[in-house]
Amino acid sequence: MTASGHAPAWRGPVSLMAACFAGLVALSWFRLWYVGTVNLDGLPVDMPWEIGRRTAMFFLFFGAGWSFLRILSLEIGEGEVRGLLTSSVLIQAVLLLSLPLTSNDIFSNLAYGKMSILGIDADLLGAAALSPDDPFRGMVTARWLTTPIVYGPVIAFMNRLVTAPESLWLSMALFKAVSFALSLAITALAYLYCARFKGGASRARSFAMIALNPVFLWEISAQAHNDSVMLLGIVAFVFFVSARMEWRAFLSILFAFAAKIAVLPVIGLYLAYTFFASRKRLALYIVFLASLSAVAALYFSGKLGIILVPPDSGGVDMTRLTNTPLYLVARLLASAGPAVQSAGYKAYWTAAMVAMALLGLRMAWRARSADRLFLFGLAFTVLFNLVASPTYQPWYCLWVLPFAMALGERPIVRFVELYSVITVAQYAILNSLSGSIINLGVLALFLIYFRKDEELLGEVVGFRRRPAQGVRGQC
Repeated sequence: MTASGHAPAWRGPVSLMAACFAGLVALSWFRLWYVGTVNLDGLPVDMPWEIGRRTAMFFLFFGAGWSFLRILSLEIGEGEVRGLLTSSVLIQAVLLLSLPLTSNDIFSNLAYGKMSILGIDADLLGAAALSPDDPFRGMVTARWLTTPIVYGPVIAFMNRLVTAPESLWLSMALFKAVSFALSLAITALAYLYCARFKGGASRARSFAMIALNPVFLWEISAQAHNDSVMLLGIVAFVFFVSARMEWRAFLSILFAFAAKIAVLPVIGLYLAYTFFASRKRLALYIVFLASLSAVAALYFSGKLGIILVPPDSGGVDMTRLTNTPLYLVARLLASAGPAVQSAGYKAYWTAAMVAMALLGLRMAWRARSADRLFLFGLAFTVLFNLVASPTYQPWYCLWVLPFAMALGERPIVRFVELYSVITVAQYAILNSLSGSIINLGVLALFLIYFRKDEELLGEVVGFRRRPAQGVRGQC
């Protein structure tokens, strides 16, 4: 209650968000009863069920997203942030009970974990290396059966740690428990960051950017995506950079990298930032990295090829393209034959990679403050995912939330808010074609807010709007 005896204004939208997520949890269990399996892949299409399921998902996800935007629109005092923290934890606890509903990825992780326990090298082989009648293999999405693990050693270790080889359900429960613990750790660190570096209404707004973000709540607590490991490292990185604890920041971003290599561009930006801050510390960083570079290069070299899907003379493997412009290019050119399709794919892929490399160099040269480091980390990550990446999944939105939390109120952060709502709402119609088209719209939305963000526009393209001039002849 507030000092006047009334319930806080944020209580209503938070309650609606909790109700929507509880509805999604119930839907996931109803699906198990109706369909008879928690597997989401390769099942016969039941059109009445699909229409009902997707309609329910749209309204529930949209309700959660609208609640998030409503919370951000309110003036919430510093003393009320603890109430938001409690609400976030309670919602996460409810979502812990969810079964897979929008992603099958938990089963890929468990299959890799079982492979590791059995002595099968998951860095070289996919889940197809398991016995054909293995229940872990039977749950893996078809497109990942022959794909080796694309994650780093931290997630590989976690997969092995939580896998009980004789029980798929126990393994699921253990994996979700660890994911829930990581989610709570991220929430706690975000709370500490906002308590230390944010004041007034901006404290609640920045905290809600992560702790009550529908993408964060759903993807980590409910669907147990292993991005939680990398996200924890990024939040710690933002905290320590802001606190000027540079070595801790450096180790945090390396921890994130050891989970997923997607954070590699941020490491590059941080090294450039360090170049302008302290040449001595940069030299020590380089010496430290050199001692690890051979191992990292050996471990991650093959994974880069799997993730980036470079041009191949053998043609385009459509199963490895998801929700991206590259998917649209390959699909639109498929009717022209493999040669034309491959040539078009190569042309776009090469142009996109060159453009992102040039943009990265420009950002690195301009990354001379913590704010710019966070700003460029956000912008580059979004642009690479929406323009150059062959594969994009909705939970990739998580990667930019720590930077948005740090940047506070500005146009590009407003984009992230809307992006978060679009991300969860699209699950009702998501497939590779619809996802690719939706992400073109998201890219257009990003460019709109990019133009509105004066500092970002000026730093990246060297253009700043001149202040309006007074009418000639007037004082």
